[in-house]
Amino acid sequence: MDRRDMIRRARELRAHMTETEAILWSKLSRRQLGGAKFSRQVVIGTAIVDFCCRERRLIVEVDGDSHEGDSDAARDRRHEAMGYRTVRV
Repeated sequence: MDRRDMIRRARELRAHMTETEAILWSKLSRRQLGGAKFSRQVVIGTAIVDFCCRERRLIVEVDGDSHEGDSDAARDRRHEAMGYRTVRV
């Protein structure tokens, strides 16, 4: 998938969040968590992450049906190499 396709897919995911993502977004949006600015469904490298605070280099992933353990671990390592920490809920 090229970058344009990933951005298009991220927009679709923002428009159709899961219930769990919507609940978490209601707490992360509008700088409610320690003043940190989070974005949702962000393209980072070759992946779309659920939530990201770029200024704090933090990724928050909501694990569910679309996440797979082995590929998640590899993805986390790639993001770590870019300076991000990942928290999974």
